[in-house]
Amino acid sequence: MLNDILDASAGAVAGGLVGAGGGQAGTTSRDLADAPTGITSRVLVGGPAGIWTEKSGYPLAKAFLERVREEERKVSGLEMRIENLRMLLTGRTMQLSDLPRGDSPDQQRMQTVFAEIDTLEREKAQAEAEAEAIRIEVGRMICRVSDPSAQKVLMMHYLENMQWIDIAGKIGYCRNHVYRIRARGYAEIEKMLHP
Repeated sequence: MLNDILDASAGAVAGGLVGAGGGQAGTTSRDLADAPTGITSRVLVGGPAGIWTEKSGYPLAKAFLERVREEERKVSGLEMRIENLRMLLTGRTMQLSDLPRGDSPDQQRMQTVFAEIDTLEREKAQAEAEAEAIRIEVGRMICRVSDPSAQKVLMMHYLENMQWIDIAGKIGYCRNHVYRIRARGYAEIEKMLHP
């Protein structure tokens, strides 16, 4: 099986298939001998410092599952923008508290900032609702995976935001075994999304 991986990987590198996708130009079959074994559905390409990266394999499944994290990043970004605007307002409020009242440019800017915060709060609420809907959809898809180990690993990563190495430590497997379990889950989800 290792020879099949090496032959496929070396052929892809030599033929330019992986190189066109951003692989390392200096990858050799000797480098490929260090690749993890047991996964034949993807091409592994050597990266800097012996790091192996996936260049193909289960794109639909990964994109589907990664939507959860994308929405959570969107919500976090909105929260950060709102917090920054509130801090800006706090500073301006302290500066304006001793000034005489009137329609000053600073007050107009504050009103603009208040309006922007209001808009961002509404966007955040909508993004949170979308994120929750996506979490439910992804959770249901993961529950349809027949392998309980793959279900558990995918749930921990995508819904509990755990890193792969932390998952390996928690369930008592080495990281490479967790990757094999993950690949089984990805394969099933890929089949569900693209029958």
